[in-house]
Amino acid sequence: MKKYKLNNTLRRLIIIILILAIIGASYVNYASYQSSLPHKIFVGDELAAEVTCFTKGILYFYPYGENVTIGNITKTHIISYIGISTFATLYKNALYNSTVVYNQPYYFLKITKELFIKTNISGIQYNVYLVTPYYNKLVYSNFSHSGLIPLNLTYLINLSNVINNEIGVSVYPIISITINNSALINVTTVNGDVISVKLVKNYIAKEIVKPLYGKLISLTSYPLSDLYMLYVNLGFYPNLTEGNYSLILQISNLNFTLSRGKLNSLIPLNLTQIYDLAENLTLTYKLEPVTPVIYIDIKAKMGNITLYPYIVINDNNGYITTSIYNNTYYYPIYEVVDANYSLIGLSYVIVPAILLAFMLLFTESKKLSMKDLIMKKLNKYKKIVVHVEKAEFNNAKIVRVKDLNELLKISAILSKPIMLNENKLWIEDDGVIYLLEV
Repeated sequence: MKKYKLNNTLRRLIIIILILAIIGASYVNYASYQSSLPHKIFVGDELAAEVTCFTKGILYFYPYGENVTIGNITKTHIISYIGISTFATLYKNALYNSTVVYNQPYYFLKITKELFIKTNISGIQYNVYLVTPYYNKLVYSNFSHSGLIPLNLTYLINLSNVINNEIGVSVYPIISITINNSALINVTTVNGDVISVKLVKNYIAKEIVKPLYGKLISLTSYPLSDLYMLYVNLGFYPNLTEGNYSLILQISNLNFTLSRGKLNSLIPLNLTQIYDLAENLTLTYKLEPVTPVIYIDIKAKMGNITLYPYIVINDNNGYITTSIYNNTYYYPIYEVVDANYSLIGLSYVIVPAILLAFMLLFTESKKLSMKDLIMKKLNKYKKIVVHVEKAEFNNAKIVRVKDLNELLKISAILSKPIMLNENKLWIEDDGVIYLLEV
């Protein structure tokens, strides 16, 4: 079989290039084939569980929002003003010519039988009390159509002495009279001898209880000065199975657990009480005065997923803000895809393979002649080779050399150049020719 002869270096270079082309094309085709097989690819994330948080607050004053009752407010409505006059019945005495005296600044107990207080209003309900720093005793309650209030001073003073003896104290009482649970008259004893009457509260009033309303509204931040109550509303996806929470107050990197409870969709917070407690804790434990931070640590189980979110409630320059963290969980979503494998890619393997087979089977390296081999080797020794036009040996003695290496050895020993003419190489030394013919 005839083979084409190629330069050895060129033939080797072509074979190496074809082998590299086959390897590269095979790798590309393998990757293309693998990608055409059914396989999973990541396409995104799907929300699996989430705890959401929004707040509603009750504000004392706000231009809009839902009206809610936050308590009652008591207002005093004055029905009428009252005035009084006094008179007393006396025992016979040397001080007064009459046994009845009117509007005295003082009444003397030893000569006074009974004291009467006359009001300018009829149809009144009055209560009589004995009042001291140690006790307050209701003596009697009555109704007066005419507005006249009689006081038996002897009885009242004797009752006070009995009580003092029983409890072991010695104190002068005040006879206090309320009219319609509103107006107040005090009959004061001085050293147990003299009494004076004073109108302390000069009106009859009715207490009116009215509901106190606030505005329930959802905001991103709430003014703390107007905030009555903050409600943390939680949402769960999927539905909450079970859970609990802890309310934590942080002051100067110290945590105080205020309460724990079962988790539901609403957590009410009275921030006024919490911040008052923070102030007391700061003073009690001598902490650095800083704005406290409120945390709500949550454990929420929703189906087979459990989340541990936490809520941070901050006071930012007098405004309350709420943030929730670590409150979502996502599933990775994969999709099975396949693709048609293209046979065109095989051509990039087949063509170089055919060419490689051709190079291996139908080509061979071109063999160099002996002269070519010697000349190729002499390229390394150009400095000691001399080219001459004609080989003339005359009557010199000729010694034939076996190969180029021997000739090079003689050149080195004799320090002589190598003469070159066509296919003859020789060294001349003292009539001796060392000859190598190719």
